[in-house]
Amino acid sequence: TVRVEVSASETELKLTTLDAVYDLGPAAEALAAEISTAVEFPVTLSCGEGLKVVPIGDTFECTAADDAGDSHTIRITANPTGEFWEVLD
Repeated sequence: TVRVEVSASETELKLTTLDAVYDLGPAAEALAAEISTAVEFPVTLSCGEGLKVVPIGDTFECTAADDAGDSHTIRITANPTGEFWEVLD
């Protein structure tokens, strides 16, 4: 279920999506590539499987691991515009 806000006037109908939907497998692959570029070494990202619906502005966490076996928690914010991930530890 994804929430949508609807507003109407005499001349306009506006739909605003209130949630972001992540397909966790492909999303983790795409984010791993972005994070790898930012930190300048390859990482793999594990976020789980399936679809995840997150209200815009809310967060969920994934685990990033490098080739040396070190891992860090990554917080993903459902924010379709701008910065949306950060390393927690």
